[in-house]
Amino acid sequence: MSGRRRSTSERRLTPEQIVDAAVKIIGKGIARRADVQAIVEKMSKMCELSKRTRSSVSKNQKQFARRYSLALRKVIAMTRHAPADLRLQSGLPVSAPQLGIDREWFDHEYFLRHLKLLNLICESWEKSMLGKPKPDAYEKRLAAEAARHLLKVHNIDPTTSKKGTFCTLAAVL
Repeated sequence: MSGRRRSTSERRLTPEQIVDAAVKIIGKGIARRADVQAIVEKMSKMCELSKRTRSSVSKNQKQFARRYSLALRKVIAMTRHAPADLRLQSGLPVSAPQLGIDREWFDHEYFLRHLKLLNLICESWEKSMLGKPKPDAYEKRLAAEAARHLLKVHNIDPTTSKKGTFCTLAAVL
């Protein structure tokens, strides 16, 4: 198997192992373990969020957005052509305490604008390129940024050679 497509799941370190290795690379006397641990936790949360956004659940979100957008388009069309008696009059105070609405000014155009905004949001989800995840280097970029940040915080010059502190720390993260 080539080095580019190597499976990383069996080689992953635990968060504690990552923190220990990073502290060792930075220097035990210099590194603040709490800083390194906070960076590792933040990175894992960001990576998890990225995976969730790109997961197959995205397909369900996209399908829901398509159905919701279609329903909103129908509501917008019906609202535009509503009889005058059913239209919300301009500057009419609306009060519905059971819905948490107490004497708000509400009109027909305001309602249509918000429906259109909601429809635009749904259409953007519908047209988004979510779906089957494609390989990317998000985790690697995140690790490189975190390594640069940690070295900067600890006043260490990042040497970018293959065995330098920057590359070694980024690989561990």
